[in-house]
Amino acid sequence: MSFSRIYRLKTFTFFLALLVVSLTCSDIDGIKKRKEQKQKTDLIFLFLAQTRAKGNCLRKETSTSTAYCDRRSAGTCNANDLILTSGEKSYNLSDGNDLVKAVPSCSFSFINTGIATDVITSFPDQDILQANNTYSVVSSCEATGLNSSTLISEIEFNFANSPRGRIAIAADKLVNTADSLLSLTLPTGTNITQLKSDATACLTGGFPQAEKDLVSDLRTGKRVKAITCSTKAGSTNSCPF
Repeated sequence: MSFSRIYRLKTFTFFLALLVVSLTCSDIDGIKKRKEQKQKTDLIFLFLAQTRAKGNCLRKETSTSTAYCDRRSAGTCNANDLILTSGEKSYNLSDGNDLVKAVPSCSFSFINTGIATDVITSFPDQDILQANNTYSVVSSCEATGLNSSTLISEIEFNFANSPRGRIAIAADKLVNTADSLLSLTLPTGTNITQLKSDATACLTGGFPQAEKDLVSDLRTGKRVKAITCSTKAGSTNSCPF
């Protein structure tokens, strides 16, 4: 093999090796940059999640001069709890029906929730609700000066407003309402004893003890979903803020 061919071969090999090293370094740099970008993105999402999970929710209703404080955090402190969309109603009906299929004795309690007759909020009504209610995130309801020792947690709040929670509340109310009062609202000849038996079976078969205790406490007023006060000056239950 001639010297020139050997030289060209060595030169080619050298540049090939240099290219491989360059591509390898570039790939390593790319992987490093992607990892750094992912770490930054993860930190941003973590920050947002932590921010959304902080605080309590204070709602002021202009038309009634009433303020409400509950345990909802920043991420859910908005008018969504006052607005019902068609999609949400479909979900509520589906979720309620799923419970009835699993626990048939919950059928009458499901009817009593009113989920099937809930009215979807129109766009004009949504605008009115938004204008009539202002929301702000506070560090805690206690920080506003309200006595909030009876407030339920955010998880309990979400359960109480869910289809399952509303069915549990309806069943608990049915079980604990006097027959004489039920007879005034039910069709003549209704077997109230059977309805109460079904409601009891619904609570037993569909809900753990903690959820049954919660709806019982809500019924008796031992615990509440929100603390209320009046924003009108001079009222007996005026807000301390």
